[in-house]
Amino acid sequence: MTYGEILAKYRKRKRLSQADVAHLLTSEGFPTSRRSISNWEAGFSNPSVDTLMHLLRLLEIPDFYEEYFGENPHNLLSRLNEAGKIKASDYISLLIRCGDYRKSSTPEVLPAGGGQRSLLPDFDEERVSAGFGTSLGEGRSRTIEAEDAPREADFTVRIQGDSMSPRFEDGQHVYVHQQPIVETGEIGIFALNGNAFIKKFRLDADGAWLVSLNEKYPPKPITDDSDFRTFGKVIGIVGAYRILEDTNL
Repeated sequence: MTYGEILAKYRKRKRLSQADVAHLLTSEGFPTSRRSISNWEAGFSNPSVDTLMHLLRLLEIPDFYEEYFGENPHNLLSRLNEAGKIKASDYISLLIRCGDYRKSSTPEVLPAGGGQRSLLPDFDEERVSAGFGTSLGEGRSRTIEAEDAPREADFTVRIQGDSMSPRFEDGQHVYVHQQPIVETGEIGIFALNGNAFIKKFRLDADGAWLVSLNEKYPPKPITDDSDFRTFGKVIGIVGAYRILEDTNL
């Protein structure tokens, strides 16, 4: 299979249009048009290496080497048929569940309890990008105890300024579900060129934008040269809470 045929195969397997893939890449900080996806699949041009890495994950291509060359000598699974791969996958799952062979990693942030008091990391909006680094848990944050937190909440952010009023006011805390992309029209927490924002994400024929609800603030464009990242989707406003630990963000 050609490079473009592989991309098209997995895109169609996930039932995504070329415009869907362009939106997903743009949401992750790689502004892409539908025409670019079409050109890649037709073999007229190629994505950058960074963009390709994100494509492999978004399209869930497990072994691009095997897809392109037919077999990956460094991956024993590529020598098995589909039935054999299923049996091997089942055995790997058993090894992971037993714990003795699990790769060590940073502890995961557990989802909030929903309807109960929940402990969540809390960040100031202006410190989001500096506090998170490359993943949730890096850097310093407060810990708050919140009542009736949504089960999907992974962390909270304290809003600064009036750019999202009247829906979100200065000083409020919002619940955020950590995810690498948000859909157009949804509100999320983003980093754009070193600054963090709570904004509505918009993707249209003119490009990608971070949009304020307060009309006195103009939309912020996301361009090919932008350093852009999505931290998560805003899923609610924090009600009653108390700060348990303040690490002086």
